[in-house]
Amino acid sequence: MSDQIVKVSVKDKSTRDMLQRLETKHPKPEDVQALRELFEASPDMWRMVGDMTHHALSAIVEHAAGGNTFIKESLLEGYRAICRDLGHAESSALERLLIEQVALCWMRHNDLERRYTSVTQAGQTINQADYWERRLAASQRRYLRACETLARVQRMDLPAIQINVAEQQVNMQG
Repeated sequence: MSDQIVKVSVKDKSTRDMLQRLETKHPKPEDVQALRELFEASPDMWRMVGDMTHHALSAIVEHAAGGNTFIKESLLEGYRAICRDLGHAESSALERLLIEQVALCWMRHNDLERRYTSVTQAGQTINQADYWERRLAASQRRYLRACETLARVQRMDLPAIQINVAEQQVNMQG
């Protein structure tokens, strides 16, 4: 993991050194505090390494693409297209999380569909068939539940609130 953290566009050597020092079981409290201050100064920085949706998406794409860059980029573009089609950019924070979950479940379910088809064409035992049927059914339930939850939240149509911050109007949904 240390290589991953160090590669995260951190140009400041002292920050890079601090991130490396944090990769122990018992980091110094002042390093932990410095990291918290870094997150406070850059609230979206956590996404570079800590966005678990991104990690799950990367794992699905890497497995499905099998090292083929064209397939990998096509799958990632498909994920982005689904998010766009579901209105990710204009949605509230809760809706964005749900849209990402729907797109992730869609990717995982269709990857399982692809593998299921591959396995069934090769022939299988009754136990293998039962395993794949249960796995596919669980994946489909998860996907449909994510879709239903998103639709329910979107139907709630939470009101927008207008807040004045430093003489600038900020519109917030829900």
